[in-house]
Amino acid sequence: MSDVSQTEIDLPEFRHPPVVEVAASIQFSPIAGLDAAHLGALWLRFRERYPKTEQHSPLATVTETFATPRPAASGLSVEQRAFPTPRFWFVDQTNTRVVQVQKNRLVVNWRQADTEANYPRYTTLREDIEAAFNILRDFLIDEGLEEPIPELAELTYVNHLHAGERGKPRDSISRFLRYWQEPAGTILRSSPEEASLRAQYVMQAGGQPVGRLYVELESAYRRRDNAPIYILNMIARGAVGDRTLNGTLAFLDQAHFWIVRGFTDITTPEMHDIWERIQ
Repeated sequence: MSDVSQTEIDLPEFRHPPVVEVAASIQFSPIAGLDAAHLGALWLRFRERYPKTEQHSPLATVTETFATPRPAASGLSVEQRAFPTPRFWFVDQTNTRVVQVQKNRLVVNWRQADTEANYPRYTTLREDIEAAFNILRDFLIDEGLEEPIPELAELTYVNHLHAGERGKPRDSISRFLRYWQEPAGTILRSSPEEASLRAQYVMQAGGQPVGRLYVELESAYRRRDNAPIYILNMIARGAVGDRTLNGTLAFLDQAHFWIVRGFTDITTPEMHDIWERIQ
């Protein structure tokens, strides 16, 4: 599964996929001593390609386990006494490529933003996160800090499904998703004004669970013209087996396989024609 070229050959492909953002993420144990000053210095190693910076709140730590049932989320929150080290964004000149770094995570994004940029394909994102991880690791070594040991990896695809014209009822979810059926009732005969769906699937490899694929759909409106859309998120997440960069890339390859196959499985032939499926 780690042979990217073979994976690419075997996967479905669309000339005009509805993807507007992709993110690859590596989570590791918090790096002791890595503070905002270090992250600012780290930017100098990315600056030529990513000349702009932003600061954001850190992303929450996530887990993915099959050993014990996952407890329900608690409604209580505990105030954090220490001010958290921020998450730094390094942004390229086009605003379409982003590297995000915080004490325990590295994320590489492609986003269409307000451009007409085409999705550069998974292999490009894979190369970017491999290069970014090596830059981060070398920086930490040079600064006398501990190396990042990957614990969990995540791949996210965000798709915008155009669902009609501004001011008109949105297209039915059944036009996009195979497993949705509109009720044939006397009252609920039209598509819902707003909708939200969520499903999760266990990712298997060699008969063993290796992660989960999350499918999330929510109704929304396109920013530039308020036309109705559905936002379809495909998120594959799992623990890294051998906790190395190569092990992380191998999981991301599996995640990509599951996302592309899963996306093709749940979407309709009508949409495949519109997106111009060629494989």
